[in-house]
Amino acid sequence: MADDTHTISTEADALLTLLHSMPKISFSDAADKLNVPVQTLESWINFLEEERIVQVEYNFTTPFVSLVQGKKQQIQDMPRSERATSPVQMEPKKLLDVSLFDEEDVHSLLNEAYKAMKEGRFDDAKALYARLQSLYESMPDQYREHKAQIEKDLLKFNKDLASHYDIHLVQQFRQGSREISGLVRQFDSAVKKGLYDEAFSLYKKARQQLGSLPEGFLIEKQKLESDLIKVYDQFLLNKYKKSSASFDTLRDQILGLLDQITFSLQQEDVVTAKRHYEQVRKLFAQIPANFVQEKLGIQHMILEVYDKLSSKHESFYRKEFEAKNRQAADMVGRLRAELSASEGQAAVETYKHIKEVFDSMPQGFTGQKTELQDQILKLYDQLTLLVRESSSGTFSQKMAQIQETMSHAQSMFKNKQLELAEGYYRRAVQLYGELPAGFLERKMAVRARIMDFYKQILLEHDQKVLEGYEENTKQLYHDVLGLIASLKEGFMHLELAGSIATYEQLKGLYNQLPVGFVSERTKLTQDIIKLHDEVKAYQKVVDVGKARNMQDRELWQRYLSELLGLKRKISMNSPEDVSFIQYLDEQYMRSAQELRGPSVPVAGQQAPRAMPAAEHRASAAVPVRQPVPPEKRPVVPNKEGLYRQIHELKSQSKPALKSKEELNL
Repeated sequence: MADDTHTISTEADALLTLLHSMPKISFSDAADKLNVPVQTLESWINFLEEERIVQVEYNFTTPFVSLVQGKKQQIQDMPRSERATSPVQMEPKKLLDVSLFDEEDVHSLLNEAYKAMKEGRFDDAKALYARLQSLYESMPDQYREHKAQIEKDLLKFNKDLASHYDIHLVQQFRQGSREISGLVRQFDSAVKKGLYDEAFSLYKKARQQLGSLPEGFLIEKQKLESDLIKVYDQFLLNKYKKSSASFDTLRDQILGLLDQITFSLQQEDVVTAKRHYEQVRKLFAQIPANFVQEKLGIQHMILEVYDKLSSKHESFYRKEFEAKNRQAADMVGRLRAELSASEGQAAVETYKHIKEVFDSMPQGFTGQKTELQDQILKLYDQLTLLVRESSSGTFSQKMAQIQETMSHAQSMFKNKQLELAEGYYRRAVQLYGELPAGFLERKMAVRARIMDFYKQILLEHDQKVLEGYEENTKQLYHDVLGLIASLKEGFMHLELAGSIATYEQLKGLYNQLPVGFVSERTKLTQDIIKLHDEVKAYQKVVDVGKARNMQDRELWQRYLSELLGLKRKISMNSPEDVSFIQYLDEQYMRSAQELRGPSVPVAGQQAPRAMPAAEHRASAAVPVRQPVPPEKRPVVPNKEGLYRQIHELKSQSKPALKSKEELNL
């Protein structure tokens, strides 16, 4: 857009020629010599004064104009009326007592008003004008001549102020106009580059700038408004073309996926159909908002396919649920028999299988699951009592092994055989992870002993390195040591909720240690690296859960792969952390199974025939088990965990497939 410039054309050259021939001249004399009205002369002088070509001086109330030149004889020739005066105080009170009227005060106030006007302080100039007006109105009659002169000066100042203010508005408008023109150019460039968000932001700024321009200037504002509308129309056109292309792409992708869903349903491949349906939902949400009618048409097609998928989904998963329900019922009967025979180990194994089958059942079918859930809870209570009776001896045996191992560790430590002492420590941690569930008070005591010994080992390893450092470094080392022990203890006992925050605190303290100390590759540093892997693995478990909730299968699979790699690394570097490794293994297996989905025949393959109940029971008979050593017996799952899982299952009253209301269409 072309820049809208404003110029003021005058015949001021004659005035400049006159001023070159004399030092200064009054306004009235100059008007007479140039044969122009005083008002015309004043407009020339105002313009030239703004350009700093001429200057205006006052002899009492008579204005003189002169060229801006050197300051020769400025002080000695300056009349009293032009001497510098202190700034006028702006407090709202009378300037002087009318009985003490002084021409010098009037002159000072008028000069201050002109000064404020020339400096662009128009509010101050108006306030000073009001002060002069008030003074004029309150003067007694004996100052009639002075009042007449002040009235004349006030009229002139009012005219000058209006003229200067108009010039100020013109300058302000020019500046705003230039800024708007710049924003419009940037806006146009952003539109051509396809940066629509940036372009719209620039457009809003230009709109705000246009609204803040001074009043008046209607023609110029209309031109700016026209330029803005023109580039905004181009913006809308370009954006529509882009969104139209985006819509065409999304529509084609959605229609293609709907065809694939229909084909998958014909092949009885509900899992693939459901996966395509989730992709359809994501793509539909990306359709631009301005394609309302088109979206309604696509929505109608999606709902038609959804009805077919929903029907097939329920039919398909009902078969799977019924099969797994029969399998679980058979195992529940087996568990009852094992509990009656006091076969604790066999009952634990059977319970684990029941839990796996129950967890893998399709979502929904809440009414059919309720009876099975109640049976599991009752049998679990019986199993807990049976295992607690048999696990008491196992616990005492393991505790004795831990105490003996720790005694050996202490002996090796006293003899400065640190590697052997650390080996016994690792064995004690491993034995601790094999303790049966429960017995919390007795566990706390032995756990505290193990962790105290761990801190002794770390401190002994790094003692020589610490000798060369100041007390504050040693104190920082002990603080870090305490956090490491806290993390280790949490991983031993699977108290993981605060592990990430604790590790961040540990990292902050560790980074405060001197660089020389860290570079020594102390035992402390090595253990922090191992803890980093364990904290990272726990974070990955959390990430897997988030990806599962979002049903982002690609991200879910990636997190699971990363979790598996970390689990293997921890198993190699920290094999003593049995409890945490088992925890990672359970989390991985459960989530991987859920990601794979229910076991269904692949499209085109013959589904396995359903066995009669009697045949199924016979095939599921338990093989003869060899006696299992006490230290390898599995731990009975936590009862509170089971109750929580069953509570979650009870709350799942909807099938996994989203309802029409949840389609976000």
